[in-house]
Amino acid sequence: MIIETTAREATRTQRFAHYFTLIYCALALFIGANLRDSALYAITPYTNSEVGITAFYPESWLFDTTPGVVLDVRDTQRAGFNTRINIRVLPFSPGMSVRNLIDTLALQRRIDLPFYKILSVSERAFGLDDITTIVDYTFVSDLDDPFLQLIPAVVIGEDVFIVRRNQVILVSFTADANTFDRDYAIFERFLETLDY
Repeated sequence: MIIETTAREATRTQRFAHYFTLIYCALALFIGANLRDSALYAITPYTNSEVGITAFYPESWLFDTTPGVVLDVRDTQRAGFNTRINIRVLPFSPGMSVRNLIDTLALQRRIDLPFYKILSVSERAFGLDDITTIVDYTFVSDLDDPFLQLIPAVVIGEDVFIVRRNQVILVSFTADANTFDRDYAIFERFLETLDY
């Protein structure tokens, strides 16, 4: 006995349901991706009218008020060394060079930071007409916490020196060496939003 089956053609309503399902899934994926990006890349504005700086930092980062620092934010969601961005304004006279500031900072940091070492000093275009000096460095963070026994972390940092009239805006970024490359994109977005 042979059973014959015939393929039935889909009705117009069934075809419409198939197309609608595909469009609905694509739309749901698009909305989900946008919601994820808006949560991951949410930013908070910061304005300091005394210094004339406006910037946007990640919303989930902790804003800290440190004397002598214009802006200090850090990512406290991870254990170990927190990724940090801070801005300081340093005096700068016409007779000075940026190298004087780099050397002064290096001397101070060698006292404060264990195994501090400058990796490179370079110049890079920043904005439309500014040339900035970039200093890459490394040090070891031992997090003096009596309740946590953590292994010291190797930290990589980058300083951006922006000369503006009689002052230098120093933007510093520090992150654990294991997460530096991943977190550097956050710093690049921060620099893009920095207005001085």
